[in-house]
Amino acid sequence: RKSLMVESAEQVKIEVARPGGRLPGAKSGVKVELVEVAGGFVDPVHVASPRDGTGRLFVCERPGTIRIIDRSGKVLPEPFYDNRANTFFQFLECGLYAIEFHPKFKENGLFYVSYADLWFNGATFVVEYKVSAGDPNKADMATARPVIRIDYPYVNHHGGKIAFGPDGYL
Repeated sequence: RKSLMVESAEQVKIEVARPGGRLPGAKSGVKVELVEVAGGFVDPVHVASPRDGTGRLFVCERPGTIRIIDRSGKVLPEPFYDNRANTFFQFLECGLYAIEFHPKFKENGLFYVSYADLWFNGATFVVEYKVSAGDPNKADMATARPVIRIDYPYVNHHGGKIAFGPDGYL
């Protein structure tokens, strides 16, 4: 397992994988290996890092929970976030979609979650939360601040990946 750090895209001719199973620049016999990092999740749909130096990974489970994988690869027993009571996940294209951490999460503890809301006919909500002051592995659910609500005429073809752009805006 090797890694390559590139300082700019101009330094390297960028190639992408193509249909047919060939890897760019690969000679025959190249092996690709999938390695399970952690298991036991219920319909995981998204993984994110807060980039806060803790080495934690946050896994979104479609029914409305977010679990933490710690630096050692152990899944913490209690969810970081639990919004199953409000998450509309009964249709395959709905549920908890994603978590995104504020660029200054380490300082301000803010993070954002997108999900299909049960009480608003599956409308997608993006909600801001703050991490618990007493436990960095728990969301403070009382700090919920809705950012946007997106209504849909049907319960399918929903999505909700969220991210901060290079301009610092969500």
